Amino acid sequence: MKRVLFLAMAALMLLAACRNQMEAPQSDEPQCDVDPDEVFGAHYTAADFGLWDVLNFDSHRYWELVHMAMIGRPDSLKHEWDTYEGLLVPASDTAAYIDAIQRNMDEKVVGERYFWNRVPEEGDTLYRFLCVYYDDHRPILNGSHIDTAWVDAWKLRTDVVWQFDSVGTEIFRQVTAENIGRYLAIMLGDRLIAAPRVNGEISGGSCAVTGFALDEMCALAKVLNNKK
Repeated sequence: MKRVLFLAMAALMLLAACRNQMEAPQSDEPQCDVDPDEVFGAHYTAADFGLWDVLNFDSHRYWELVHMAMIGRPDSLKHEWDTYEGLLVPASDTAAYIDAIQRNMDEKVVGERYFWNRVPEEGDTLYRFLCVYYDDHRPILNGSHIDTAWVDAWKLRTDVVWQFDSVGTEIFRQVTAENIGRYLAIMLGDRLIAAPRVNGEISGGSCAVTGFALDEMCALAKVLNNKK
């Protein structure tokens, strides 16, 4: 069964998923004997990596999409509003909200893809609605600017880390400086890896993401190191 790579906890999404790392990690790299194709159910290389814009909840377009989801919404569908995160929906209702948006749009808007901040599972946990600008323009940053990637085991957590080249480091610094308080989407092909909130300018050239299974972290590191 195809596995989808997301952050495991919504709380982690609100922290700085990307952090400065001025030097190589001091901890040992875990054993990563995995086949990325088996883990992801598809073949990816570094060329499939992309950092994309997310339609932030304070924009007019975001509220337009939410309004479409509310048209004809059954009373049984639940949701909550959060001034920090936007629309939050229980896992059991995520598919119905996306269906309502698509049914009520006059036509498919090219380049918009709808996601939740992690894999919806049955239960009352709330998921944040995301809209990623996807097909109609290039990513802000792509995998050609990644020098290397590795899995970094710390005392309390494990991260997958990648290091940008000099050009990517400057682009990433500018992007984070200009989007403080907003969200960015980290994509692998059409697969959403994470949608972290930018809490500040990141100038060190490294990005670390945590919160998902070790085999998925290992697979992602291998993909980002595969330039073929």
